[in-house]
Amino acid sequence: MIPDPSQVAHRWLRARTRIVSKVLRGMSREIYIDAVWDMYESVYRTIGMSIKTPQGLLEYPVWDLILAGGQPVTFIFYKVKPYGLKVGLLGHDGSSTGKAHAVKGLRTKFRQNGIYGEVSHKVKAIVLASGAPVVCAVYASQVLGKPIAVDDDDPLSYSRTLKGVGAVTKTLVGLPKGIPTTKANNPSCPAIQPQPTIPELSPRLAAELDAEDLDAHMAEIALVASLGL
Repeated sequence: MIPDPSQVAHRWLRARTRIVSKVLRGMSREIYIDAVWDMYESVYRTIGMSIKTPQGLLEYPVWDLILAGGQPVTFIFYKVKPYGLKVGLLGHDGSSTGKAHAVKGLRTKFRQNGIYGEVSHKVKAIVLASGAPVVCAVYASQVLGKPIAVDDDDPLSYSRTLKGVGAVTKTLVGLPKGIPTTKANNPSCPAIQPQPTIPELSPRLAAELDAEDLDAHMAEIALVASLGL
């Protein structure tokens, strides 16, 4: 039987546009490393690239990719932490599909158990509008392992210092394991408590954490610029 050309074309088009979500760890990440590097370079070039080579992307052990027709169009990178997966870098390929799924990621990932991250400004507005849970600022230091200053007028916000940037105001969103959360539109937070004792870190580990924090902060700036928000 000769295949119907219209059916063949339909199957080809469906394969080309099929959307698949993949979470990758270990060596499986290297299959897509060149395509993800192209996305990273495209989104981050204008603000500065902290990662200098494709292999440097592997410093993030968990990759969350959206594939369209087998090709990555959106990525979210995570670091593995005691409280779950902390969002680091985000990006897309510049297509309408990639951009749409980047925004969808902001709206959905922080509602999944064990995923959390710091947000501010326009990214914060998108995340909170989606109904994502929020961590009261009094718990932020415990989760981050860094000193913070709680905002007296906003129990969900705190300020902290990023190396190379200075003071920034952030909100911790998502569902870090074992940490109470609240609703952004009707927050219920305990009174300000003494900050936990932060263990002294080795210079190497301290530098790694500083780099992670800076990456996550710059990811917000890059994403907002690339999406035209």
